Amino acid sequence: MSPDIMIYAAAGLAFIAIAGLGLAFAGGDNASSKRARAIASGDSSGGGRRRNADAVGDKRRKQTQQMLTKLREGEKERKKAINPQNLEAKIRQAGLEMSMPTFYMASLVSAIMFVGLAYGSGVGTAGFSMFGLVVPGPIVLAMAGFVGLVGFPRFVLGFLSAFLRGKPARIG
Repeated sequence: MSPDIMIYAAAGLAFIAIAGLGLAFAGGDNASSKRARAIASGDSSGGGRRRNADAVGDKRRKQTQQMLTKLREGEKERKKAINPQNLEAKIRQAGLEMSMPTFYMASLVSAIMFVGLAYGSGVGTAGFSMFGLVVPGPIVLAMAGFVGLVGFPRFVLGFLSAFLRGKPARIG
């Protein structure tokens, strides 16, 4: 062996011996050594502070969950108030002062106008052809009647309620 390696080996052994002696004399039964032994043995019952911290964390987690649940319920209620589900509420929200029979009569008049427009333009008698798809005249009249009876009046209600709320009418 070379003398350099012998010097490094002796220095390393001396360091280990001095560190061992320091640990033996300075290492008493204080709190840090107890904690180190508890961690080394795998005992994680670190006293009441940890249990209290876990209890506080669980309580906070439950409160957060309850608050999120309340926020979700409030959001659902707000959406129901903004977007009414039944037709009568939609009429009220659009700012119209009409009863349901009056709305149905207006829808029927709209359907008759749509069918008359389709028939008067000639599409209702001759049919309609686009991109190789031929739709016969009576089917075009039925589609125009359906759009006039169901689609157009509800579109007008949606447009009026969005206009009154100050938002542009959404498509879809």
